[in-house]
Amino acid sequence: MELRRPADQGPRASKPFRSVAVYLTPGVSSFGLSIVSSVFVDRSRQGLPRFDLLMCADDTGVVHTDLGWRVDVEHGPAAMAAADLVIVPPTAQRPLVLSHRAIDAIWKAHNRGSIVAAFCSGSVLLAETGLLDGRPATTHRSLASHLARRRPSVRVEPYAPYVDAGDVVTGNGTAIGIDMFLHLLQREYGTAIAHAVVRESIACYTAAPARPWVTGSGDADLLELLSWARTRLNQPLSVREMARHASMSPRTFARRFRAALGTTPIAWLHEQRLDQAEELLRTTDKPISTIAHEVGFQPGQLRAHFMKRHGVPPNAYRQSARERPADRRGR
Repeated sequence: MELRRPADQGPRASKPFRSVAVYLTPGVSSFGLSIVSSVFVDRSRQGLPRFDLLMCADDTGVVHTDLGWRVDVEHGPAAMAAADLVIVPPTAQRPLVLSHRAIDAIWKAHNRGSIVAAFCSGSVLLAETGLLDGRPATTHRSLASHLARRRPSVRVEPYAPYVDAGDVVTGNGTAIGIDMFLHLLQREYGTAIAHAVVRESIACYTAAPARPWVTGSGDADLLELLSWARTRLNQPLSVREMARHASMSPRTFARRFRAALGTTPIAWLHEQRLDQAEELLRTTDKPISTIAHEVGFQPGQLRAHFMKRHGVPPNAYRQSARERPADRRGR
């Protein structure tokens, strides 16, 4: 049974969130949980906002993560219902379903004016509440078709890094959680606070934050274009060719693209190529030169882009990624 927003529900209160409730399911992603914990730990002694981080589950007790780690959970659904921010992190739990108690608590929080956020497979869990119906949302690309089939009223945008729909924010992967929370902090507390928290929580974070796909920008022509371009990253795509495929003039295309994604078509292509290269480096043993050509770069270009994004060359990135298995298992 799904709860719905009351007809007279007003806009979300403008007061920045303080209490943060994280909903843990059996098999919750260790990596996703570590991101949440590192961002919202109490840093009030450093002059930063104090967040009351609450680990919640259907029942109190021990919850095991995807790596078998034990997490002591002291709070149930009632704490979620009373929180300012409710987070549904990724999980290895299958099937991706929520209990009625969790659904009830999330809707109560939302109807109080709280923010609800989810990322990676957590977005699929959140969709079970019905809260994403009629909204744009994103999840990991491997789960996008599943989400679209299970909840056809959700406007699934799998190529958006994260989608800001105001009172609901969703992210498409486990690692993108840090970008999503940076965006939330920046939106609610301002740029200085957001960057200070990120500097304190993840010292190695050097990549430019991803831009959200905000509500109202889900232009069908552009969405189709993004899907088309993603299958042709190994080809030399020009702005003119992309505009032609979208049936727009180059000028109109560039303007609408920037309005929707906050970046240029060429910059977006570079980011997509780098994302695909990262995936191939993490999940295959292909030579770096082969990966470079598969994503549309020369090997020297790939190295230069990796140095700019991560501060390390592709081979070092591959070694580091494989030493952090939780990065992948939470999906």
